[in-house]
Amino acid sequence: MDIDPFIECLENSPDRSKDTIRAYRSDLVLFDRFLRANKLRITQVTSAVVHDYIKHLEAQPNPRFGKVGLSRATVRRHLISIRRYFAFLKATTNPKLRDPTYGIKIGNLDNDDCKAVDESTIANLLEGVTSARDKS
Repeated sequence: MDIDPFIECLENSPDRSKDTIRAYRSDLVLFDRFLRANKLRITQVTSAVVHDYIKHLEAQPNPRFGKVGLSRATVRRHLISIRRYFAFLKATTNPKLRDPTYGIKIGNLDNDDCKAVDESTIANLLEGVTSARDKS
């Protein structure tokens, strides 16, 4: 899997940060390793392969949080990286290439760690604001 042209295209885009580009590269390198381990070419990637990759990500050790599996937000980012890479390939090299992430509900992978802030916490925060402009 040759990701260099895709990364180069991202680097030439003024609206992509270095961190975003680094994340795309990292995500696609890991996906490439998964494909190689399963002896698959990019043209052989199907939705089933992507689902297997998601299961693979969910089974990886996560030393940062001392648990197994990447967070849903991280899995979502990986899927978006793959989706954008396939869109790039379709636009630049192979118009017949099908997006294997099509139909996978990326938006349904909400981050369960996010919680709404309760009203008393907001009131406490606003008490510390002295400027009327900042309170609105």
